[in-house]
Parts: sequence; C-alpha cells; structure tokens
Amino acid sequence: MLKSNRVVISVPGNELRNVDLPGSVFEAEKLDRMPISEGLKRAYHLVSALRKDPICVIRPEIFAHGRARNWMDTRLGAVREHICLSDGTAVKVIGGLQNHVFFYGLGQRKSSGGLQNLLTWAPEIFCQLQSQINTFYGAMINGRLVQPPTVISLPKSGIPGAPAELYEYLLRPECPEEGAHCIIEKGAIPNPVLSAFKELIYIPLSETGTYDATFSRLVSQTIATAYFNTDQCVLLRLPTLSDDSADLSRRIIATLEAIRASGIVMPRVPALNVFLVRSDLAESFFDAHDRVSLIVDDTFEFWSYSHAFLKNLYSVRYLVGGDRRELQGMVRGLTSILGRAPSGRHSSSATPPILLNWNQGDITTAHKR
Repeated sequence: MLKSNRVVISVPGNELRNVDLPGSVFEAEKLDRMPISEGLKRAYHLVSALRKDPICVIRPEIFAHGRARNWMDTRLGAVREHICLSDGTAVKVIGGLQNHVFFYGLGQRKSSGGLQNLLTWAPEIFCQLQSQINTFYGAMINGRLVQPPTVISLPKSGIPGAPAELYEYLLRPECPEEGAHCIIEKGAIPNPVLSAFKELIYIPLSETGTYDATFSRLVSQTIATAYFNTDQCVLLRLPTLSDDSADLSRRIIATLEAIRASGIVMPRVPALNVFLVRSDLAESFFDAHDRVSLIVDDTFEFWSYSHAFLKNLYSVRYLVGGDRRELQGMVRGLTSILGRAPSGRHSSSATPPILLNWNQGDITTAHKR
C-alpha cells in the first residue's frame, strides 16, 4: 500500500467540464490553476504532499488496451501506482497498476454508490482495489460486506483557510426563506468575540446531513440547548450543495428547512451564541480555545484536518448511518487518529444510526481497541 514512488491520479470528468485541458495526461500541479471544487483541490494537495510531482490522467478507461494503452504507458514511465480521486459516484482503476481510491465530497447527496456499483457491475475490477484512503466504506455482494483496506493519511499541519465569515442564527419555522433573508440582510458579524465561551461546538453540516432526519435532530437539539447554556458556542457550517450552487441564501434555506423538519422547538429570536459559518474553518481559528468539540456524521472529511488538531479535540460525537458491519474498521481507524477509544455508543435499535462518543480523558492506544 502506498509505496514511495511517483503516482498517477485520476479525477472525475464532471469536475473538468468547464476546463480547457492541456491533454489526457499532464502534470497534476496544473489542477491548481483549474476551476475545480475545493474538495478535489484539498484531496489533490494531500496526495501531492505524500508523493512528489503526481501525474494526472483524464478518463483512464479509454486507455485500457491497444495503442492508447501503449501511449499512456510511455507517458507514465516507471509509475506503478494509481489513486482514483472520486466524488463517490464512480471508482476507476488502471489495469496492471496498484489501485487505490480516495473519496472526497461525500457530504453531497449525489456522492454515493460508487463502490457498490463497481462491485455489482464489475467485481473483477473491484478486486483490483488495494486500499481506500481515509474512509471506511464497503459494498455488499451475496449478503457479504466487502471492504478495501483503509490507509490513513492526514496532513502534517493545518491547511490554511479563508478568514472566518460568521452570520447570526435565526429560525422562522413558518418561512425559512424569510429567516434567510433577515440573516443575509444583517450581514456577516464583524469580529465576533468567542473567547468568552468555555466550549466551542463545531458542526460541519453536509448536504447529506440536511436530508438525514436523525442528524438534523441532533443538530437541532444542540442548538436548542445552547440557547439556555451561555457557556457554549455553536458554529454551524453551511452545507455545500450538489448542484454546484454557491448561493448563500439557498445554503441557509437548506439548513433552516432541515432544522425545522426536526420538530425541535426553540426560541424564535436570534441566538447570541449560535453562528452560521460560510466555509470550513481553518485550524488556526480554534487556536485560542482549549475546549473544541465536533458533531459530525459519517460523511465528515476528517482528512481535511491534521492529526494534532483531531487528537486535541475535547470531544467528538460521530453519527454512523451506514452498515453496522462497517463499525469495527471505522472505530479502529478513528481511535488511532483521536488517541482514545469511544466512551460509549447510543442507539435506539440494533441497526444504525448509531452515535459514537469520543471524550477527552478516555486516553488509550489504538492497539488496546
């Protein structure tokens, strides 16, 4: 898994539909100058930090055999490994190479089913996957769960982010559109003072999370509790929408509609300790706070943060909604990253969703799990 030689990467074709490509095979550093999604760019940067000067191939399936394959082999030279950067809709392999898949953007509703489709339609190709990077997904065949082994690769230091842009939280249950209009009209909050709060609770909400009734209810309960606990500050990152819409109003409306649908009753006035966050918060944003907690679902891209940041989190609440048989590998992987085993799990039935808790003070080592 993941040797030290140079690597070739492939990217989803839909990411490049508005790009003037330099060719079918090119130096991957050119991706930095292309209008691709932030998720793909982060994934590429992580790969390029692990491997020097990766090469990018477009639509590797057209280079399967014959002259096309000979041409690509000549371009790749001694490269023997391929990493498919996948948005989750498809997984591609290059025959004869060691293949790995790196899922990104899984918080969008369209991003699911890639592994299952590959196993269902081409099990002989599925078997060529040697690992999945930073995820714990599997696919079902004949009632059996099949999972490529997981390789953990996190950035060594925090990835720089844009300055934080925070908005007030206000829910108008009868009309989320009106609530969104009031929030945007008031504008971003200039220099909010967060040092007075004893705990920051960061919830990076995904589009998938807005359609997950259990996760939406967990988010809503957290916000409702914060209204009456002024020691806490809740930072709710707005979801990225799969239709490529970056419209702030639509993202806020999607968030408010999910909270309204949860049925949790809360005050109809702005919360002084709950903020909507426009984009991912950089690790440096949390430097001044000792108690930072995360509430996430199983689409959370923890690989966007360094090992040091994740290990120092005060607590992590992780809602798992996939196949229960995926739990063991996922728990083992996150335990190794967080440096402690989960302190408990809560579920109303024997099937997911299951809420796992990693709390500070439950320090352990991964081999004890």
